[in-house]
Amino acid sequence: MKIDSEEVRLLKEEVKKLTILNRELTETNNHLITATWRERELKEQLQKSSETIIQQNKKISDSINYARRIQSCLVASESDLKSNFDQSFVFYKPKDIVSGDFPWVYEVGDVVYTAAVDCTGHGVPGAMLASVSCLLLNEIAKGLKLLSTEEILDKLHNKIQTCLKQENDLEAAREGLDISLAMFNKKTSELQYSGAHRPLIYFSNNKINLIKGDRVSVGGSQRRLQASFSSTKIKLEKGDTVFLFTDGISDQFKEDPKPMKYKTRFMQYFPQYQDDIYGFKNFLISDLKNWMGEIPQTDDMLMLCFKV
Repeated sequence: MKIDSEEVRLLKEEVKKLTILNRELTETNNHLITATWRERELKEQLQKSSETIIQQNKKISDSINYARRIQSCLVASESDLKSNFDQSFVFYKPKDIVSGDFPWVYEVGDVVYTAAVDCTGHGVPGAMLASVSCLLLNEIAKGLKLLSTEEILDKLHNKIQTCLKQENDLEAAREGLDISLAMFNKKTSELQYSGAHRPLIYFSNNKINLIKGDRVSVGGSQRRLQASFSSTKIKLEKGDTVFLFTDGISDQFKEDPKPMKYKTRFMQYFPQYQDDIYGFKNFLISDLKNWMGEIPQTDDMLMLCFKV
């Protein structure tokens, strides 16, 4: 059988094309095999990385939770406040596991110091400064002399500057704290108050009263024009209610967004609960939840309340 030369040529070209196609298919198959193995390796690495991240997160969470237990041993609890005031509560809601805010209660004879303290930052950095500040407050208060509220803030200011090496360095860290500090004499029912950027509110004779603090923080490298903090003394009557709080509650935003503002909400609603401070605490928790909606908590929250 005679084969035409043109047919031979065409067959050779077809064989050549098939050979090239076969080579390409083989190479593609090899690439796919390699890619499959690479994918398996990547999945294994991803799994190992995920397990490592989970383990690291657990270690971090365990460490922070342990730090919370240590912090809870340092700062005051609601029972500390109740041991001095039968009708009292502490509303304490950290933004993170640990807090830059902390309640402080210290008893010296017939005198009880109470404070709502807001340190710079929140989370771990804020909690570290809060722990240092709490220890410094205890150190100051346990001295031989009974100190006034302004003396305590002056001493705390100096100690924080020294502790954080802020005294002679204008570029030093500005970490410090805002505080609402009260000293109550259980025998005389006299209350003395000093504040750094934080007010004190008290309810007396069916009226809400506001005492503003000095417009300067405790600690930090800033230079204060005033020589010392100021103080205010008031005479309380049986049944009067006192509130110390940080700005986490009043500055909490909602979806509008607008801050809560204690002047419009806190002052407005408390008279309805003047005979039931625990009812007010429950209202506060519920009102905050409704106010925030889906907006996350923006700062640590703290309020101390006691009835004389």
